[in-house]
Amino acid sequence: MPRKPRLHVDGAIYHVTLRGDAGRPIFADDADRSRWEGLLAEGVARHGHRVLAYCWMGDHVHLCLRVAEAPLSRIMQQLVSRYARAFNRRHGRVGHVFQGRFRAMLVGDDAYRLGLLRYIHRDPVAAGLVRDPRRYRWSSHGALCGAARSPAWLDHTGTLALFARDAKLARRRLHAFVMGAAGGRAAVDESAIWAEIEAAIASPSVATLGKPPRGTRRQGARRELARPPRLAAVIDAAARLAGVERRALVGPTRARAASRARGIAGLLAQATGAASLSALARATGRDPGSISRAVEAARRQAATDGGLARRLAAARRALMQKTR
Repeated sequence: MPRKPRLHVDGAIYHVTLRGDAGRPIFADDADRSRWEGLLAEGVARHGHRVLAYCWMGDHVHLCLRVAEAPLSRIMQQLVSRYARAFNRRHGRVGHVFQGRFRAMLVGDDAYRLGLLRYIHRDPVAAGLVRDPRRYRWSSHGALCGAARSPAWLDHTGTLALFARDAKLARRRLHAFVMGAAGGRAAVDESAIWAEIEAAIASPSVATLGKPPRGTRRQGARRELARPPRLAAVIDAAARLAGVERRALVGPTRARAASRARGIAGLLAQATGAASLSALARATGRDPGSISRAVEAARRQAATDGGLARRLAAARRALMQKTR
């Protein structure tokens, strides 16, 4: 029988899991994990999705991401197939690396997103690899808490915003929440979350965790969010937020202010689903690589500048409100 098509929700958050074929390791050593991350970074630059959390274990991986224009199936198919070829070539072997297709869970509200965050980051602790999840190199927890160097493709802003506006306070609360200590996020009923996570991982279909995203409507077998804003509106909003003329943002200048504005435009384009970074590059007359670098610089700034993060959130809300 032909496989059922994947459910895709533009702009939504997914929790993706992959397991090694027949329980075998996906990574033989740290060089394999580095190769996996390199391919993941290339995919982020190509498709414009945002990695919110991750954990690379020996025989399975967790990846929490927010998709943009490209469907999740395309993102994962390219990542998985490229890595499997590289793994087999490096280790002189043939055959499957992964056990079937990836599992994907659609995360519909903050309570389930918080539960997933703890579930993902505590996996190395549960496996007895470390006592403190900040010490596990191949997880996003250390980077999000400020205890380890962060890869450029990890998005801090949305996750830290779940805990506090101030980045330092948010990092402390995030770690406390993952460790189950007082002072973290307000308690959530996690018993139901764990049951649904495990059930969804065992199922080959896409599951939905929590409430459906606000503004979602059914249309046949596909769910769609509220219509995204026009890219031109995003560019105008980014220019205002960055304090530059629109013509500077879309012009050939390489001035720092213009580059910062393009980075902000990229963040808003991704957050609203208005356009991919490639489309933004075409609209601004820049190459995709420079746009991607500008977006990462803006993302790092927003992770430490609470004022910028709040202005970005307000701009996103305003853009989405105009499309309802």
